[in-house]
Amino acid sequence: MKLRMFRKPPGFVRCRLSKIRFPEMCPVCLRDPDDLVPIAVTESVVEPRAGARITGSRWAPSEVDIVQLRDSGTVFWVPVCGRHAVGLRTSCTMAVGILGILVLFYPMLYYALAVLRALREDGDLFFAVLPLVLLIAVLAGLMAYSFMPRALERAISFPELKRERDLVIVRIRNLVYLFEFLELNSMHADVVGDDTG
Repeated sequence: MKLRMFRKPPGFVRCRLSKIRFPEMCPVCLRDPDDLVPIAVTESVVEPRAGARITGSRWAPSEVDIVQLRDSGTVFWVPVCGRHAVGLRTSCTMAVGILGILVLFYPMLYYALAVLRALREDGDLFFAVLPLVLLIAVLAGLMAYSFMPRALERAISFPELKRERDLVIVRIRNLVYLFEFLELNSMHADVVGDDTG
């Protein structure tokens, strides 16, 4: 397989689903792996031309989820270092973010109305604005914790999976890991550039 040198990493690799192998290094920091992280990828029935998301990826799914994926998706076991194997976003951490938004909504509404009242009646604005700013800061931190992708999720993802065609498209951000991945899967992988078409 002939590799071209790119100014920026091409990112997307088309690979055979039945033959995919991952290098024995962490996709984030390139250290020796300490653990295997399961990545559950489900295939969607929505056409990509409709503008909908094609696949869904879940990080560190439970054993029950892995068994249920036999018909609708697959699980990739990616070697990672101990530092990046922990702290992945799960359904539970995203639920914490949603519940946090719901819990903080009414106090934020209360203090927003207090700010409007202080402005209208020439009251003390400091004691109305300070709790509102603190609640907004807590909400921003909670949303970052719950919804921002972790380093491993940013380093490797699976934007497309087609089981009937034995095809998976992998997005790899680390250039060294990308070349190791291509070398390991040289017989059945090719770079498709910045689009998944």
